[in-house]
Amino acid sequence: MDDLNQFLARFAPGDVSSQQFRNHPNQIQTFYTEGAITGAATWWMNVFHPQALYFDVIVQPEVSTALYENMLVSVIEQARIAGKPVLIFREQSPGTPFGQWLATAGFEVVRQTTMPLLTLGKIAPVSISALSFNQLSDRQKQQLLAASYQHYQQTHLINPVRDFDTKVWAQVAFTDMIPEAPIVLFDGVRIVAYCLVYAADARAVEWGWMAGESLDSLLSLQHQQLAWLQSRYQTVHGEFDSTDSMAAATRKFWPFAASPVIRTYLKPLVAP
Repeated sequence: MDDLNQFLARFAPGDVSSQQFRNHPNQIQTFYTEGAITGAATWWMNVFHPQALYFDVIVQPEVSTALYENMLVSVIEQARIAGKPVLIFREQSPGTPFGQWLATAGFEVVRQTTMPLLTLGKIAPVSISALSFNQLSDRQKQQLLAASYQHYQQTHLINPVRDFDTKVWAQVAFTDMIPEAPIVLFDGVRIVAYCLVYAADARAVEWGWMAGESLDSLLSLQHQQLAWLQSRYQTVHGEFDSTDSMAAATRKFWPFAASPVIRTYLKPLVAP
């Protein structure tokens, strides 16, 4: 384990990869060349995406592609043991030689994600007509749950989400939400737009799932929300996927700072 820790400390490309190895200490395989570690792989599952086995690797620079092949064979075997028909690998731009090699091994980039930061304080004041979580009736909360699940499902068709469960989805969607913040616009009994927002710490918030009947309706809601937030918080962290064109359009509309791109690679496995 000491050898592995030293290897990770030396060659891990960033905190995200290192954290995956720390999160799954019992699901790690090391690879050796002439008695020294030259690569390591870890894998895990996501209860919300039950078809996929996720994995990450750390590889010493300038190794041969034969090591890549051995690592992938090992991960595929773990997927077969777990009964997972899909492999998922993610890495941040500019990427690694291993990520580039995956394209030759049947992987496809299926999603690109950015997680930029918006500094508050320059949003024009606006009257608030959107409702906060505290203002929603039980029926409206159920509407919001169903709408957010359906939109998430539609934007993750290539790696399907688990079946809807009200209790589970409510725990995911509503935990740590800022209860007084405006989050949803209604037209009568119909949801026109929603944008969930969560407290990250005393100065920062995170945008969650969002959607609208139109881009204008979603931007109108976000304008109200940001105007409310800027007297209470300093920054907004976003997460925007290329599979969600409306959310991506809002990222371009508001003055978010530039941020790296995270690429998601997917490979379907053929049954033996």
